[in-house]
Amino acid sequence: MTNSGQRHFPATMSEVKDELRPSKSDVDRVYSQTLPKWSSYAQKSYHEREFTANTLHLPNILGKVPSYLGHDISGTQTRNENLEFDLYTRSFPGYPSTLFVNGTSLWKVGDGDCELREKTLSHQILMGVQKPVSCSFWEDGRFADWSEDGSTQTGGGNCLAILVFAWAQAGWKNDTNESLQGAIDINLGDVSISAALWWTAILAKGEGWRAEINRDDAVYQSPWSTAFVAADFQFRLTGTNTPHSCVTKVCVPPTSEVALGYLIDFCCLHNAGSQCSAALAAALTLPSVGNASLPVPTSHASSPSDHKPKSPDSSSTAKQLKHKERTLTDFHLLPYYMTLSCSGRAIEALLCNTFFNPHIPCNLVSAFIQPIFEVLHPIIAAKHYSILALTLGKAKSNITALWTGSLITGPAHQIIQRCRNGFPTVEMHSAAWTGTIQTFMSLDPRPGAGLCVEAGWEDEGWGGGGLCAGS
Repeated sequence: MTNSGQRHFPATMSEVKDELRPSKSDVDRVYSQTLPKWSSYAQKSYHEREFTANTLHLPNILGKVPSYLGHDISGTQTRNENLEFDLYTRSFPGYPSTLFVNGTSLWKVGDGDCELREKTLSHQILMGVQKPVSCSFWEDGRFADWSEDGSTQTGGGNCLAILVFAWAQAGWKNDTNESLQGAIDINLGDVSISAALWWTAILAKGEGWRAEINRDDAVYQSPWSTAFVAADFQFRLTGTNTPHSCVTKVCVPPTSEVALGYLIDFCCLHNAGSQCSAALAAALTLPSVGNASLPVPTSHASSPSDHKPKSPDSSSTAKQLKHKERTLTDFHLLPYYMTLSCSGRAIEALLCNTFFNPHIPCNLVSAFIQPIFEVLHPIIAAKHYSILALTLGKAKSNITALWTGSLITGPAHQIIQRCRNGFPTVEMHSAAWTGTIQTFMSLDPRPGAGLCVEAGWEDEGWGGGGLCAGS
């Protein structure tokens, strides 16, 4: 009751809805701002049409991501052997069990008058799987002709699938030889017997060498384990030391450093520098997919004369040196990439962040999302996957490589659809580690302020990873 004796009732639902419903002018404003921006992204991507080493520079995503299982905590490139971890298994009915290590992160609000206490959250890092990722080939011709630094590589085509298998083994191993009609010829060049055996194993039908760990009477493989299951294909390797001449030799898997050398030599032979970065990004998505499809390798074994050593010019030599340096950098950063790769839906959340704009009110999200997909849908329908990755990368340039990798293996399609339907993935650890804002809950309510949380990864021997980005 008021002083005048009149009763005041709450607003009706229709009045509440009117308050929440954005005005037409606001809708038009957001739409008209978003459409030309994303149209320009697509136009620039159609003009570029190709990836460069800078476009696919994976270290851009790392921020303060901690290293996997304590590698490099002491500042060296080797694991600190004094660290000990408790391993746990997790299983669900009808699914193979997984092996993981459990850690905790400490969260607190940034500067301000808030009296909220620190909060501890648990976080699991995948350590092993019982079933490898089944890999087959796409039938839509994606990335069939990969342009390398302004010119199509010798013979055209791509070797992405080969490099994905190589990264999956080099980072973390039976020898089979079946006779099938659908053979894909892969030239190894002038390689040693050990290198030929390594390539034979990683490209074998089914599984080659395996990185395993035993726990509770069960065998677990690395999260990047793959099994080549394309029914109508097999790889036929050629080179100085063909696998057929040495399959009976006893050998053990090479060290990661030696395997890296084999990988670099192959990339130099096939001028596949940027493909090497894209393949590593694709390998990062393997733990989050049960089945992966990969681009069919094409045009990498033409006439033998095409593979005779040629006198390199200064330009090609400089490019190869630069690609080698980038590959070495990626190799040394593998423990940090592996943390993101094995942290549940961390990579998916980073990709979903492409469609998050903290300056758009929640009641105007539809006006913001609609023009984006008006631009993307024709690209998707035309199956211009390189253009799609480049366009998405224009919005968040540091994750172009991740979009490319997820388009190579497949999860990008489901991620894009989730975002279109308004259900983006949020993963707070990856947000804090990489300094990205994935939800309004990470925003400081004060005008002009930025990310307002600090997360430190501190349990079970994990090191690094704190972040506090304010105004």
